[in-house]
Amino acid sequence: MMKHRLTPFVIVMILLIVSAPLLFHAAAKEDSARPVSLSLQRQHSGKDCTSGQLSLEGQVVAYTLERPWEGNIPLISSIPAGHYHGFVRTKTKDRWRIELTDVPNRPNIQLHVGNFVADGVGCILMGSNLKSDLCTLLDSKVAFDKFKLSFAAAAAKLGQPDIDTPVELSIND
Repeated sequence: MMKHRLTPFVIVMILLIVSAPLLFHAAAKEDSARPVSLSLQRQHSGKDCTSGQLSLEGQVVAYTLERPWEGNIPLISSIPAGHYHGFVRTKTKDRWRIELTDVPNRPNIQLHVGNFVADGVGCILMGSNLKSDLCTLLDSKVAFDKFKLSFAAAAAKLGQPDIDTPVELSIND
C-alpha cells in the first residue's frame, strides 16, 4: 500500500483552493458596501485655526476644528478642500475613529476627539460647539460619541455595520 505524504506546498495549495471562495466573497462584500456621506463646511479660516461644521447625511452633527492652512504641510496644516474617502479605524487607543485614505501627501488624517488645535496634528477634531475665539471646541468627547451613534444609525439604514461602512467626505471652504 502506497503512503501519501502531504508536502508543505501541497498543504498551502489546498488551503488556497479551499479559502479562495471565502476571500472573493469578502472582497465582493466590501466592494458592495455603500458609503455614508459626510460634509465639512469650513466657516472660519484664520492664522490660528480653521473651523466649521460637519454634516452627516445632510444633518449638522458637530463643529470642527483644524490647524490653519499652511500649504498642506504634514503635521502643521489643515488638509486641502476636496472629496475624500475613508473608513472606520478601530486599531486606535479610542477604538473608533474615521481615517481618510486619499489626502494628497498626508497619511493618517483622522476625525477624532480634541478641544484644541494642538490636539490634532493635521486631523479634524469635533465638538458640540465653538468658543467665541472660533479656535476652541467645547465638549469634544460628547460630540464625538453622538457622531458615532449617528454614523452607526446611517450605516444600519444601509444594512451594514458601522465598522464595515466606507466614508465619503466633502470639504468645502
